[in-house]
Amino acid sequence: GGYASAPSHVSAHSDSITQRHAQTPALWRGSLVRHVGAPSADDKGIGVVLGQTLSGQNYVKFVIPGQPASSRGALLEGDHVLQVNGVDMTSKSIPEASQFLRGPAGATFSMVVGRRGERISVFLSL
Repeated sequence: GGYASAPSHVSAHSDSITQRHAQTPALWRGSLVRHVGAPSADDKGIGVVLGQTLSGQNYVKFVIPGQPASSRGALLEGDHVLQVNGVDMTSKSIPEASQFLRGPAGATFSMVVGRRGERISVFLSL
């Protein structure tokens, strides 16, 4: 055939990624905000893992200690992400919503979250 096999370093690299991924807790797989692709490699996330309810509502599944979202209890597990910087998040997929929670150093985020039946404004900066 006309196809060359992939160099051995490519498959070895893929195997190591697969093994690392398999060791990642299922809770974090694919939904860690800071690991979602972004316009710039220098962009950072606010430090949350998003989940989605059966009805499609994004919520904070986990807050990563030491990240902006954990500062002074800004975001809590179970908070529903309603708006980010004026944009409605209620119909966004996790990857779509995650893009609104990333930015360069100094970026600010004005959020509205649902917490125990109340709408709460949260302001974060990277």
